[in-house]
Amino acid sequence: MDKKILFTTSHPAPYWDIIYNDISKNADITVYYNRIKDKDKAWKNQNNVKGKVESEISLKEKINDIKNIDFAVLGGWNNKNNLLFMFLLILFRKPFAFFSDVPDENSITLFKKIFKKIFFMFVPFLYLTGKTGKEHYQKHYGINDSKIKIFPYGINLPDEKLIKEKIDRRINEMKNVKDSKLKIFIANRFLERKGYKTVYKAFKLLNEKGLLNKFDIVIAGKGEFFDEYEKKFNNLQSNIKLLGWIEFDEYNNNLNDCDIYLHSSYFEPYGIPIVDAMLNGKIVIASDGVMSALDNIKNEENGFIYSKYDEKKLVSILEKLINGQIDISNIMNNSLEIRKEFEFIYYKQILESIKGK
Repeated sequence: MDKKILFTTSHPAPYWDIIYNDISKNADITVYYNRIKDKDKAWKNQNNVKGKVESEISLKEKINDIKNIDFAVLGGWNNKNNLLFMFLLILFRKPFAFFSDVPDENSITLFKKIFKKIFFMFVPFLYLTGKTGKEHYQKHYGINDSKIKIFPYGINLPDEKLIKEKIDRRINEMKNVKDSKLKIFIANRFLERKGYKTVYKAFKLLNEKGLLNKFDIVIAGKGEFFDEYEKKFNNLQSNIKLLGWIEFDEYNNNLNDCDIYLHSSYFEPYGIPIVDAMLNGKIVIASDGVMSALDNIKNEENGFIYSKYDEKKLVSILEKLINGQIDISNIMNNSLEIRKEFEFIYYKQILESIKGK
């Protein structure tokens, strides 16, 4: 008989859909959404599991669902209902895990830190997105190693053979086409913490050096500072294209078409596009505020990490790439080596947790 699994999460998202669809091959899944749409991330729901909006579910129905499940994964600190769910899970002696990426400790009050330490005393398992998250929770909250399980965000794994062939074609194309431009793609919301201030400074410096026109740049994302940066970028060069909000399919198309993926956040709890880009053989440049970059990038071997406020270092990396001072083929092929970290069997991890392993 199929196991019954409950997930709680903030809203529908492609990286969760991949997980739900994978687990639903072997289990009966129910998802509780805190809301259907996020302000700047209104993805279409692409999963085939039962989804419910928490505000539309009666307490009686929640109790009934929890009484009949075999395991639950509670997602995110921003969902206050998770406290109720945790209480009910403990009451009915149901095993569960709390899922988290890496929180920004600088924004957490002392009271909240104390609360979280108490909270973790009652959590059987902590599902984390990678080794940076594990190190963080062990350092700040003293979580026992036996409680921590790596449970990465869902990633679509492309055909590695086809990616290698595509890399070879692109390298030959750049060799044979005079003044071939490198294509940069950025997928990030226009929020203060996303680092566009540093990106703009870097692009301005490149423009002053007469190098910005050697790149074709596409930026996807919306947010409170979109209008401000749209004007700034348009005043630099006509080869910077801002798309605004895009759906997941269009994001994948732009990622597949680029040579360089740039992620500039001053703080990013994870950063899924880093992984998407590396698995697709792209040159990834990321700030040291992006947790997925710290998890996966070996600097100057399979990508590049720069200090998050250092626009001159970012310029230096881009200059070396456009001037042929870096073996682009080597970086692209090396980036594919992270694949084994994401060939993950989610249902297996849940089964082990149910057994108390």
